[in-house]
Parts: sequence; C-alpha cells; structure tokens
Amino acid sequence: MDSSDAQIGNVANEDGMEQKFVSPRPDLDDDEEKNLINRQGDDESLFFRDDYHKEGLKRFPEFPYVFGGVVDDYQRRLPYFKSDMIDDAFNRKTPAAALMMFLATFCSTVALGSAISRATNGQIGISEYLLMNGIAGITHAILGCQPLLILRPTGPITLMLTQLYSLSLTVSCDFFTLVAWTGIGIGIWMTIIAATEFSRHVAMLTTFAHDVFAVFVSSIYVVDGVTGVVGRFINASSGETASPVFALTITVWLIFVAFSLTALRSARHLLPASLRYTLADYALGIATITGTCLSFAYGSAVAVDRLEVISGVTGPVGWHTATTTSGRDWVIPIFTSPNAGIAFILGMVVSIPITIFFYFDQNFSSLLCQTESMELSKGSYY
Repeated sequence: MDSSDAQIGNVANEDGMEQKFVSPRPDLDDDEEKNLINRQGDDESLFFRDDYHKEGLKRFPEFPYVFGGVVDDYQRRLPYFKSDMIDDAFNRKTPAAALMMFLATFCSTVALGSAISRATNGQIGISEYLLMNGIAGITHAILGCQPLLILRPTGPITLMLTQLYSLSLTVSCDFFTLVAWTGIGIGIWMTIIAATEFSRHVAMLTTFAHDVFAVFVSSIYVVDGVTGVVGRFINASSGETASPVFALTITVWLIFVAFSLTALRSARHLLPASLRYTLADYALGIATITGTCLSFAYGSAVAVDRLEVISGVTGPVGWHTATTTSGRDWVIPIFTSPNAGIAFILGMVVSIPITIFFYFDQNFSSLLCQTESMELSKGSYY
C-alpha cells in the first residue's frame, strides 16, 4: 500500500520492539478507526463497502453526466486487453478452466432448455438456449470489462419464461411477441441503469441479502435435479424400474466423482501435488465424460432418454441449418402478430420486476467475482 494512501505509526511487538503499521483508513481518526475495526465482525455490509470495490463503484458526476461508469470501466480495462487475450491466457490452468466453464454452461443450458421445452409445449427449447448462450457468452467475454462473469440461462430465467408463456395464453397474445417486447423493455431499463451509474448502490447491500439471493438461484437447480430423478420413479411403468435406477446411478456417480476429485486438493498424503491439482481442476470434466460413457454401458438393454438438439435437417449440420424448437422463423413479427398491442403493454410492465432481478443478479455476481480472496490484479469492473 502506498504511504500516501495510509497512515503510518508505531506499535510494540511481542518482544517490546517498535515496528511500523499501516492504517487501512487514513481518513478516520484513531477512535473512529477503532470503532470501525470493532464493528467488522458485526456489520455484514462492510464486506461490500470496503475500499477494494471503490475503484469500480465511485460516482462520475462530470459531463456528459451519463455513462461515466461505463467509460471509466473501459478506460481502465483497455490497457489489459492484450494481456487478457494473449500474454496471460496461455497457462496450464486455461484448458481446465475452459473445460469446466464449458461443461457447466453447456450441461445446465441443455437441461434448462429441455425443461422450458416441456413447460411451453415445445414453443422454445434447447436450440434457442444454445444459440443465445453462444452469441451472448462470446460477445460478453470479448467486449465485457468483467470477463469472470458468465452469461447463460439460469433457473430463474427459465421460470420467468414459463410464467410469460402462461400469461400469453391467458391474454391470447403471441408468446414470442410477448417475450420480445419484454426483452426490449429489459434492455431499455438496463441501459438506463448503466447510464445513471445505478450499479454503485449495490455497495449498500449486506452479505445476508446476497446469501438469500444465492439460495434462491441455486435451489432451483437442486429442486429441478431432484424432481427429475424422483419423477422417473413415479412415472415408471409397473415393474419397470431399470431405467430410473440407472438414471439414479449415473447421478450418484457424477456427484461422487466431482466431489471426490475436487477434495484431492487437500489430500496431501495421497498423491503428488501436481497430480492432485490437475485432477481437481478437471473434476467436473472427468465426472461428466465418465458419466456420459456410463450411460451407454448397457446399450439398448436399459432405456436412456437422449436429447435431440436439432431435428428435421438433412445434409451437413451447422449454425446455418439450426432450426427453432417449434419450427417457426427466427425473426419475430412483433408489430403484426395477434394482439401485438397487448403484448407490447404487458412486455413493458413485466420487464420492470425482471430488470430488478437482473440488477441484483449481475451486481451480486460482479461483487463475488472481485472479492479480495480472488486476488485479482487488474481492477474492479461493473
């Protein structure tokens, strides 16, 4: 820490010798700093209000009075762009991190795409989820100032789409038109949030608020996974338990392998450090690949549900041949579809609570990506 940013004083160590210490809050007097230190164990919000985040959450009231935070993020991030893409990108951790993120993103996207396909009677599904995830993910990874964030469909988003589908049936409007106008509304609100630097107010939230939000998001994955396994037993025909038991076996195998290999990081007495860390880095990949191979172990003797991402396509398969889940056109007629006016009004209204959710989701994720424990060296970005 630079001496200009801290107070320096003397304190006696255990041997009675004086040594210098650096005050983390030079703007406070001694009594105020002591009170702050005493409160650190009680005031949860200090986790989000410490100096570590001030670089990316400070206010920019100068002309033109809008998008000051966005401009600041890019001005601070651009000098690191070359090192992000070239210099620091190639090391032994990169393949492991890329594989883990790919599998975590791909598997959850396919699972949620299958779930939304069932919930909307095939109106939207895996094709749309994969295409959106690919375009948004790559664009954000290249152009976003905070590359640690991963944009992908989540359980809450899938739940929101399910509710929009039910709403479209209730008011007799086109589902895709309603989704389109909702997305446009969200885009407008999020642009306003970025322009007015509203993200900096997330520093006022406490860790308790984050924990509640995290439980809400993660519980959807857990509930969906458990209900999927249990549902196979409930829906199985009388006496036909081989398929659900096999599905349960694969599920247990995936969990066991992933957790066991991850735990090797701390198992110092078992294997050499380099091997332990390599296995831990690739834990999710090994679990997924071996679990997939296990699903083919019995061939046709045991029925295993397989997902079809693209159907009805002849000839070479590529991005240009991808079809929508329902077979509709990719372009949505938002102005000419039945009851387009109702869809517009509802979309604008519904976009408000969804934007609030995205505000917390993105900002909490940004904070967690940039805690001091992450040991980042290129600044904080929001």
